[in-house]
Amino acid sequence: MAGLKPGHKTIAEFRRKNKGALKKALGLCAGLCVKLKLIEGNTLFADGAKMRANASIGRTWTKKRCRRLLKNIDRRIESILAECESADDEEAGSPSLVKLRAGLA
Repeated sequence: MAGLKPGHKTIAEFRRKNKGALKKALGLCAGLCVKLKLIEGNTLFADGAKMRANASIGRTWTKKRCRRLLKNIDRRIESILAECESADDEEAGSPSLVKLRAGLA
């Protein structure tokens, strides 16, 4: 690069203008790295850019917070499944609203 040091705006503009090509190149590169067992496909790479972030304590993901939220998700899933079963029980014995042609029936 002969000592050239492009700024973050130049890099961002290049990335914006060449989004499709970069997406394809990065996808091929990641696929090759996985195939060559250089990475497992679950690795995150980051550059050295510094930017403002919202890292407040309320947005921090701890194991305890994750477990609590997963329990809430599990409860919600069970609730939805119970609603489905209840609807199935209510509709049991009712004729189907779907009419099939004789050949399909």
